Amino acid sequence: MALTRPLTTLVLGLGLLSCAGEPSPGDQATTKQGKGQGACAGPDFGPATYGPAVSPTVDAAALAGPLPFPLTGADAGLQTVTYSAALMGYYMLGVQRPEGCVDDAGKPCMPFVYEYDPRVHAATSEEMIHRQVVGALGLAWLYKVTGRPEFGQAVRVAAGLLLPRVKPHSGGGALLTDLGATALMSMTLSVLAEADQDRSYDAQLANFGAAILNAQRPDGGFRSGSPLQWMQLHNALWRLHVHTKDPAYLEALRAAGKNAAGRTQETGKGQYFEYPYLYGLWALEPLTELVKRHPEDAAWASPLVWLVADGLVADQYTVKNTKSCAWVGGFKPNSGKGPPSWNHVIKLEAMADAVRYAQQVGDTTRAAKYRKSAELGAFFTINFQHRAGETDIYPVPAQAIGGVPLFMDNPNVRIDIPGHGAVAMLKVATYLGTETVERAAPAAPPPPAPEGGAVGAP
Repeated sequence: MALTRPLTTLVLGLGLLSCAGEPSPGDQATTKQGKGQGACAGPDFGPATYGPAVSPTVDAAALAGPLPFPLTGADAGLQTVTYSAALMGYYMLGVQRPEGCVDDAGKPCMPFVYEYDPRVHAATSEEMIHRQVVGALGLAWLYKVTGRPEFGQAVRVAAGLLLPRVKPHSGGGALLTDLGATALMSMTLSVLAEADQDRSYDAQLANFGAAILNAQRPDGGFRSGSPLQWMQLHNALWRLHVHTKDPAYLEALRAAGKNAAGRTQETGKGQYFEYPYLYGLWALEPLTELVKRHPEDAAWASPLVWLVADGLVADQYTVKNTKSCAWVGGFKPNSGKGPPSWNHVIKLEAMADAVRYAQQVGDTTRAAKYRKSAELGAFFTINFQHRAGETDIYPVPAQAIGGVPLFMDNPNVRIDIPGHGAVAMLKVATYLGTETVERAAPAAPPPPAPEGGAVGAP
């Protein structure tokens, strides 16, 4: 059972400095509600432009200081998609641990508070590296799309705390604990490099790539790991191909996709397609890019996409199938009944990617259907997210703002949920053209790492 610890805070804007303390008792149930009965009206985003200085920002001078960054401004209440994603990013900045942080055992800290309970202003001591990396991945996407330097700096600090855990892999290359964490870190560093041409992690990415390629069997499957990790490897292979232009990664992606296409009947507990939306989360974007380059691959890729996306459309609450305005737009939980919960944002990202795929293969009917679903899902996310005025019942109201709660009756925020949510909302805004994002001017990229400086190099 996770230990609950109060947080010592330094609140500047939305910032937080966290330290471990004594266990804190107490709990009170609060239920997340929709923003009034008008929530049943559905989304009306319309054309919008998101400027680089709309949401809270970090003063440039503060970027040289310790984390968490002091923020200026606050949630102004905008009900737009990119604004919602940015607030998720600022929540994550507010629970990020400082550069050089070490735990009680003298090892590097995990980069973020894993789970925050706003009811008692406390953090749990539980950690999970995969979910920590997802937080960094969400910040990398925010940096890529918005150009805000605080997001890029936060990713680099997170990487500095995570990469010391990398170890050489017996089969060649290096791993961050396992194939799943390695895949997620490969995505994060590749997106960071895409954002500002940062090549300082090239040697590390080469080591990750070697381990991933060495783990793949001739049939496209992988010698170790779990179905979720194999799905994540689709995305990592695509990102590594984008970063290196090495065709070996693209061919490995094709082989992994074909392997998955032959396993769609594996729907039992623990099997590959027990939860098809997880495949959608990690694989639909790389499949779209693969089919863009090799249209003939649509013959096996399209059934995979339709399996995911058609299922999600069927499992979404609308004004026609729920009496609760607060549920409208949310994807049903895995049980198929009850209120939407944290995994809504995972399903939303898969749906945004499905829109692009349908457009790519010219299926206008599905593209329109999926777009409507994605926009409705973004609408729910804005209503579900902790926003200003809704957190005043908590001891430190500003701390939870921007976070995405686990459940409607549990306001706790786990670090991977705003990470996933930020990526999902940015895809809705940019892939669907819902909003135009004016990117801030990027800072000069850092100098390359010294030769042989990659952590975990064999």
